Amino acid sequence: MNLYLGVDAHKKYSTVAAMSEDGRIEKIESQIRNTVEAVHKFFVSLENDYRCQVVLEAGRNWGVVYDLFESMPQVEKVILANPVKVKAIAHAHLKTDTVDAITLAHLLRVNYIPEVYVPAKEIRVKKYLLRHRTFLVNTSTRIKNRIHILLERNHIPLPTVTDLFGRLGRRFLETVVLPAEESLLLTQHLQLLQCVESLLKDLQQVIKDDLFQDERVKLLQTIPGIGDVFAPLIALEIDDIKRFKDYRRFWSYCGLVPSIYASGGRIYHGHLIKCCNKWLKWALIEAVYPGTRSSPYWGRYYEKKKYEKGNATAAIATARKLAMIVYWVLRTKREYKEPQGTSHYFSPIAQGSLKG
Repeated sequence: MNLYLGVDAHKKYSTVAAMSEDGRIEKIESQIRNTVEAVHKFFVSLENDYRCQVVLEAGRNWGVVYDLFESMPQVEKVILANPVKVKAIAHAHLKTDTVDAITLAHLLRVNYIPEVYVPAKEIRVKKYLLRHRTFLVNTSTRIKNRIHILLERNHIPLPTVTDLFGRLGRRFLETVVLPAEESLLLTQHLQLLQCVESLLKDLQQVIKDDLFQDERVKLLQTIPGIGDVFAPLIALEIDDIKRFKDYRRFWSYCGLVPSIYASGGRIYHGHLIKCCNKWLKWALIEAVYPGTRSSPYWGRYYEKKKYEKGNATAAIATARKLAMIVYWVLRTKREYKEPQGTSHYFSPIAQGSLKG
């Protein structure tokens, strides 16, 4: 006999509602601690030998609860639900942990759960590693920007060096004469930057040893703008490209399509959709700028869009085109090759832009 479990998960405990195939509430347990012992005790308390399916909503701490229930021998399947879509399907005026758990169990029973893709646990752990690296890179950029602002407000002319934070640039920064308070700030900024760069170097070595042998990473590195930083992040955030029916669905997942409101025969296009994978969105948009510098084709495409609709729209349009290339490169497992000619329309299959 099947039993459907709705789990309203919190940081330290979860509320579980067990529902039978005919919709009867078999058991409700509030505040089960999120430990193996407590969850196992709950399943032991069930009187019959049930085959259980479990659903919980995606949230900040969903991974711990998901893995807990997945490890139980009585559980056949654990499903992660999209909380935004669940709210749209089953909005209740009375909202408690018990009501939420019962609602999830009922939606699971009638197969109405808007499911979220869940990669394997080892993939999730690697994603957290790459997201931490992104945090360190952003922190490094913020520190560099603060140093630039400090120099500007003190009217310090910059030296003619390629990189202010390279070897010659650092030598210049160490000899800059400033008031005592500003000199202290510059010293601390440089010390903090050195610490962050040291952490990045150690983390990069771990990532390189572990991820750069992945075939998907090697394929993505052939695309202009997607190098050592973005390739592993994009590969792991996507995981299995075949879960997207076509590249347009992949665009939506990346948040690179505008919101649409249609009423009375009129269609309005708004800002980019917010419900998306923010890491992929960030990586693809950021990859546009090095890509347009290194590739004549992408540079021409970006400049054309920039002339037509401005910088911001050009960046999004180029990122969307880049996402289509990522989709086909991973889907066909073929390297990217620069398109020939001056046409701005690009079809990976028709124009042979992927190496066979």
